[in-house]
Amino acid sequence: MRRRLPLIKYLTTLLLFLFLEGLSLFLITQNSLYQRIRLQALSIGAVEKVAKLNADIRHYTSLAKSNALLVEENLLLRNLLQKSGVATAQNYPTYRPPHSNLSPLQFSFQSARVLSNSTNRLNNFFILDKGERDGVESGMGVLSTKGVVGVVEHVTEHFSMVTSLLNINQSISAKVLPSGAFGTLKWEGGNRRYVTLKEIPHHIKIEIGDTVATSGYSLIFPANIPIGVVDKFSLEGGAHYNIEVELLQEFNTLNFVNIITNHNKRELDSLNSKIERDG
Repeated sequence: MRRRLPLIKYLTTLLLFLFLEGLSLFLITQNSLYQRIRLQALSIGAVEKVAKLNADIRHYTSLAKSNALLVEENLLLRNLLQKSGVATAQNYPTYRPPHSNLSPLQFSFQSARVLSNSTNRLNNFFILDKGERDGVESGMGVLSTKGVVGVVEHVTEHFSMVTSLLNINQSISAKVLPSGAFGTLKWEGGNRRYVTLKEIPHHIKIEIGDTVATSGYSLIFPANIPIGVVDKFSLEGGAHYNIEVELLQEFNTLNFVNIITNHNKRELDSLNSKIERDG
């Protein structure tokens, strides 16, 4: 009981102080126009700060939903472009391709979120939140909004592991636009902003800034999907160019991607197997 007395005395004193402080402010504002205006200004300023903080919190908490909506919108537009036969590299200033010769229904896309990602190794991978139950299979191509990023390697029921373009064991068929000359594109380690395109014949005209895109000569990627731009090039052995390509996608910022489904893949695989058997 004795311990409670100091606490009760402290609370009584605090309440009395707050009451007298409030009474003083009231009397000041009633008898001084200047003080009233100052107090009102302080009150308005405090309300504005609280409102701004509240708006910032609402904006931050809605970012995930906004990003998801944007991804779905981009996915819808990509599928519509594919069905209409318009090549996906058309928005890049270095090249404006003609209509694609792909079947309108050959490729379709579904969105996925990157759950984990590595960029500081020689063999880099990333994990997606889509798997077998979503129709994802090994060998499917993966794109970001800026271009090619990898190929699905392993799939479980709910997740998939993608071999990143930043993997020394990964290579894809790519071409230089507008010539259309194609070769093999591969990351050789080192700087993760650059990959190398080889086997382009020396007589092909190449300029700094030319777009490098998918060739369309594989079952993984549609033609004309952007990859990067020519940064520099040199002759290798006097016969072929060795081209350094600056990637459009910064892999450290990879967040949402699109997984590509080639609806003609099984039929084309069957024909390719027959060619190999008969060849």
